Amino acid sequence: MPDASLLLELAEKGIIQIQQKAVAGKRATKVAALQGGKDNIAPYLRQRQKTAQNELTKKLAAKGLWAPFVYDRYLFTTLNEIYADKPLVPQPREISPQSLFAQADKRVDYLQKHFGAMEGADCLEIGCGRGETAVRLSERHSCRVTGVDAHPYPEWPDRQCDHVRFVEVDLTEQSPFSPESFDYIVSFAVLEHVQNPLAMLEVMFELLKPGGKIYLSANLYRGPMASHRYREVFFPWPHLLFEDAVFTRFYRERDGRQGVTPAWVNKLTHLHYLEKIHELGFEILKCTYSRRPFDEDFYQCFLEKLGRYPKGDLEKDFINLMIYKPI
Repeated sequence: MPDASLLLELAEKGIIQIQQKAVAGKRATKVAALQGGKDNIAPYLRQRQKTAQNELTKKLAAKGLWAPFVYDRYLFTTLNEIYADKPLVPQPREISPQSLFAQADKRVDYLQKHFGAMEGADCLEIGCGRGETAVRLSERHSCRVTGVDAHPYPEWPDRQCDHVRFVEVDLTEQSPFSPESFDYIVSFAVLEHVQNPLAMLEVMFELLKPGGKIYLSANLYRGPMASHRYREVFFPWPHLLFEDAVFTRFYRERDGRQGVTPAWVNKLTHLHYLEKIHELGFEILKCTYSRRPFDEDFYQCFLEKLGRYPKGDLEKDFINLMIYKPI
């Protein structure tokens, strides 16, 4: 029997009428009536089923999986096995002091290229984490850096100095800083985890001096990496296909970890960011997107779910923005 999405398309064309109902937790499709004889529809069905086949659907079929899919642990683990030799992120970055400081140096190199000289400036880093970027920014540019985060880190006391300070605060709830306190504001892969990112953009506008600049990058919810579980989950968009309970069971059976789900990421698209930035009165100096190669076979295989989103959104992992507050 053809899959549900195909039957729906045929119904819309007036070729058949269908009715869908749930049976034992699985979706079954019942053909209620046919308009015209079998001969009219059979060639169309055969052609569509033929073109819908790709290497992924063949591998899944060999494991007893075909559309309409049940999005359970078996499908999850089967996809992970298929993608084990071509993971979404082939070489995830190590989480170690050396690796984090190397990443901080790359970030500061990028800021230097686009901001120019920052000596003597007052800088704010939103979502500073352990503080590596704040430390490197102060060391290499002789500027004063304030790092803020909603949660304190044990590394903070040893990394604070005359030119680096860390503050535990959620700026969307309260701000200990006076308006127009900072020449530069930076935020690296943090705004996606903020409960109210649009309010954070408002705070950033308020705290930035006229003529000041902001760099921010944010992971986008519809991107293939937004689950943040790419170290163990190798296929793209798992958070768009599977419920949290499937992740929890996968990790429990994989290594005994309890309660592991996709990381919480707000659902702003790149257009939400751009609209708010224009509304506040910022000028965009540069806007780019970080992407990974688009997996067309995967997209076509799970078009039932992934087709709900614009394809351009599914391609975008991060939005990277350089913005300016006019004088």
